[in-house]
Amino acid sequence: SESTLKFGYRPTVSLEQGIRLFVKWFRAYADEEERRRKLNLPNPVDQFMERLVDEKTRREEKASRGALAKRNEMLEEKLMGMKEKFIEYAVEKGISLPKLDRSEER
Repeated sequence: SESTLKFGYRPTVSLEQGIRLFVKWFRAYADEEERRRKLNLPNPVDQFMERLVDEKTRREEKASRGALAKRNEMLEEKLMGMKEKFIEYAVEKGISLPKLDRSEER
């Protein structure tokens, strides 16, 4: 057949049998959906999608926290460098500085 030549597809059932099997599956699926609706049960596809969205949100929040922590670390290093330069300047100019208690430093 053309599908075999173009795509290498080899059906395992006849078209007629495939249609019968699909109709049987679809009826069972529709019956199950109706039962779920009547019993007010969650749809498994909806539950799966909710879990996917929750996981995506969780990963985005984790990445955001990581980026924020990295930014804070970078700013802390910059601040420490500025502090060192300030102390050097004060010493060079003879400006007295109060002694800092180590507990006040981060």
